[in-house]
Amino acid sequence: MKNKETQKPWDWTTERQLTTEQIVTIEQYLQTEGVQVMEYSDGVKVFDVNGQNICFASPNWTKLDPESEDIRQLIFFPDGHLRYDWRYPGAIIL
Repeated sequence: MKNKETQKPWDWTTERQLTTEQIVTIEQYLQTEGVQVMEYSDGVKVFDVNGQNICFASPNWTKLDPESEDIRQLIFFPDGHLRYDWRYPGAIIL
């Protein structure tokens, strides 16, 4: 749900979101130029492209299984924290 605090970021990202064609092109590139090194149970794939890991999730990927012990992402925040989820302020690992 958007509110006064989130409206501006929402508008900015919505205006700049990738088209379906761009997403397909990116996925094709990863499959052609990279090596798939991992796939999670929800379909999210991790590729190695020239030594760089790239996580690819389809645009409709929103599933978060709170019972799972898998950490699907590590996010380095500018404040120095390492988190495992964007949405929750308490999702701090370090």
